[in-house]
Amino acid sequence: MSVREWAFLAATLFFTLSIILWIASLLRYRGYSTAQATVASVEVEFDSDGNKQFYAVYTFRDSMGREFTNRSIARSNFSPYQDGQTLQVLYHPENPDRVTINSFREKYAWALTLFAFGIFAVIVALIAR
Repeated sequence: MSVREWAFLAATLFFTLSIILWIASLLRYRGYSTAQATVASVEVEFDSDGNKQFYAVYTFRDSMGREFTNRSIARSNFSPYQDGQTLQVLYHPENPDRVTINSFREKYAWALTLFAFGIFAVIVALIAR
């Protein structure tokens, strides 16, 4: 197989996986309830290379008035959240520990990353001989 064929194959794989992840994310949060949450703190950890990683710790109340505390799934090398900031979260009504911040980044980061790799693979395929 030529480089061009491999690149188109990789692009197809990346695009297919990104669509599957996108649909899985849409289906996963079906039936979830929304709630307002407040960032209680921003935790800082260090990865294996010594780089800072920031996580938001937030609290919210479910429809029964019970308070829950959770930590963001996504981490970043900058703090996208601030103490006291208000967010919207999605939580499973029967199991409020299953919760995520209702943001594009938290829900679709992997799908978007794979899509970007697909675009890169298409560019490689178009310039390969």
